[in-house]
Amino acid sequence: MNKAFDKVLRSENVTLAESACNPFHIAQMWLAIDKINDLFTTFYNGQGFMTGS
Repeated sequence: MNKAFDKVLRSENVTLAESACNPFHIAQMWLAIDKINDLFTTFYNGQGFMTGS
């Protein structure tokens, strides 16, 4: 499933790729691939979209 999400993020379809970068969609992706702890770690370390970096 990770490969499918990676393909969407790298899509040549600009609208699709931009949508995949939406914070809500990123959270959905992490939940779907059962990586919620990694999501929280990303936020905690200041690497996530919530910090603007």
